[in-house]
Amino acid sequence: MNWDKFLHNIKFYFYTCINFFIYFHIFYKFFFFRLLSFNNTNKLYLHIYIYISYKYYAYSVYR
Repeated sequence: MNWDKFLHNIKFYFYTCINFFIYFHIFYKFFFFRLLSFNNTNKLYLHIYIYISYKYYAYSVYR
């Protein structure tokens, strides 16, 4: 059992989950009323924003 890799994986998943929920909350706090109009482009922007923020913070923690 490699404890450094084990703790690194725990830190990685912890930070990615925390940052994912923080960005999800920020997005809905600022863009919730825009998402109330059921437009396909807004949902596309939502998915792109969440994906990019998740990959960015996953890379920043993984680095």
